[in-house]
Amino acid sequence: MDKNSVKLFFLVAAVIVPSAIIGGLISSCFFSGKSPINPPTKVISPIPSFPVEPSEKIIIAPTKEASSTPIISIPDPPTPRITVSSGNFIFSQSDKEIIKESQLTSLTPWQLKVARNEIYARHGRSFVHQDLACYFKNQSWYKFDPKFIDTNLNSIENQNVQIILNYETKISSPLIKKDSGCSTNR
Repeated sequence: MDKNSVKLFFLVAAVIVPSAIIGGLISSCFFSGKSPINPPTKVISPIPSFPVEPSEKIIIAPTKEASSTPIISIPDPPTPRITVSSGNFIFSQSDKEIIKESQLTSLTPWQLKVARNEIYARHGRSFVHQDLACYFKNQSWYKFDPKFIDTNLNSIENQNVQIILNYETKISSPLIKKDSGCSTNR
C-alpha cells in the first residue's frame, strides 16, 4: 500500500465511522421512541390536567410523517375505587361495591363502627347510641327518615354490614355494643 492509499483509508474511516455512530443515534432517537440522552429530572408542562403518578410517563415523540407536529401520549387518569374518608364517608361506594376485609384492616374501631352504620344512615335511620347520633347529625348528607326500615337496604349493603360486623367481632372491637357518647375526641 502506498502512502496516498493509507491517507485515503484513514480519511474515509475518520468520516464514515463518526457519521455511522451519529446516524445510529439519530435514527434510534427518532424511530424507536428511545432517547440516547437521559431526560431532564424535572419537566414543567401544562399538558396534564390530572396528577401523573411517578410510575407513569408523558411521552412526546416526533412523527415519521413530513409534518413536524409531535404525537403527545398522556396516560388515562386512574379509575375511582372504594376510598377511605371520601366525601365524609368511610366507604363512599358501600351501597354499590362489596367491601373486602383487606380494606378494613387499617381502620380504627371507631371508623369500623361508623363504616357499618353509615350504610344505615344513608337511608335516614335514627341511632340509639349517642356517639353515632351526634356523628351523623353533623354530616351534611344525613337526613333522618322516620319511615326507615331495615328492608330499605339493598343486598350489597346488607352484605357489607355483615362483613364489617364480622370483622369487628373477629378483632374484638370494644365499640361494637358500646356507646361512647357525644365526644369529639375519637
